[in-house]
Amino acid sequence: MTDQGSGHIYKYTPRGVRTTFAFGLSYPYALAFDSAGNLFVTEPSSSGDGYVDKFTPNGTRSTFAELGGPLGLAFDSAGNLFVADGGSGNIYKFTSSGVRTIFAKIPGLVLDQTGFLAFQPSHPSPQPSTPTLIDISARGSVQTGENVLIAGFIVTGSDPKQVIIRALGPTLTRFGVSDVLQDPMLELHNTTSMMTSNDDWQSAANANQIPLNYRPPDSRESAVMTTLQPGAYTAVLSGKNGTTGNGLLEVYSSLPGVTNVSTRGFVGTGDHVLIGGFISSGGNGSLQVIIRALGPTLRQFGVSNALVDPTLALVNSNGQVLASNDNWKNTQ
Repeated sequence: MTDQGSGHIYKYTPRGVRTTFAFGLSYPYALAFDSAGNLFVTEPSSSGDGYVDKFTPNGTRSTFAELGGPLGLAFDSAGNLFVADGGSGNIYKFTSSGVRTIFAKIPGLVLDQTGFLAFQPSHPSPQPSTPTLIDISARGSVQTGENVLIAGFIVTGSDPKQVIIRALGPTLTRFGVSDVLQDPMLELHNTTSMMTSNDDWQSAANANQIPLNYRPPDSRESAVMTTLQPGAYTAVLSGKNGTTGNGLLEVYSSLPGVTNVSTRGFVGTGDHVLIGGFISSGGNGSLQVIIRALGPTLRQFGVSNALVDPTLALVNSNGQVLASNDNWKNTQ
């Protein structure tokens, strides 16, 4: 909430508890959030020195644009910011990189008018008829060499997809996992080379753009947020300086199109078995999945010490075993 009199922006929790998010503004007016959690604020001024300020989720403030009298704000579904400017009588369009164009002219729009904006979706957005898999993860014992934890996935369709990949270790102690990897490292590869890597997620160039609920709880953990073209990719979780322990490798996507996910890792016993998790989202029907546990087949691809006889169990969120299999031809 903006308070023009005090120059404050207040934040309210779901229970109504108020805290001060920002202060020292000359005349905070309209507010709008982008998809990355950045807050944009207009500061109109009768002198013609108005501003659109940007606040990152951690409160860092910068000037996004200078206008005569910025009033209302609105984001479209593509992430473009629209600003109604009472100083010029224009509605400006800003791309996510800050490129400005005039979207429309409003004769008579002046600084002391409201000038609020809103977007109506061009068509309803029903749930997809077929559910999709999102938020795919694998937990296993992270060793060295061929026994690091590797996750492969495919981005399908014709459009690029934004993904968030996380490598967790210390956080697992909160869930009773022993012998956790103390300092995970993460690499992202395409079919020919390594695209990017991360050690300690806060060191990433776009760390402030990672949504709050996807930021790893521990600063030693790693994360990569990037937009990928359709194709095959591999994420690799290892320990810094050759350290070992249990780790969790996660691939998140808010859009359908991340499919054919596979994980290869060291399969031990007890806490060191290989565990894969996934979430089904969207649609009103059921989702057919095929889950395979391979061991001997890996020898064809030069993997040594392959698991001789894998077994597989499918468990729901309540810990109930829904299905299990040893030797796939026996039950299918």
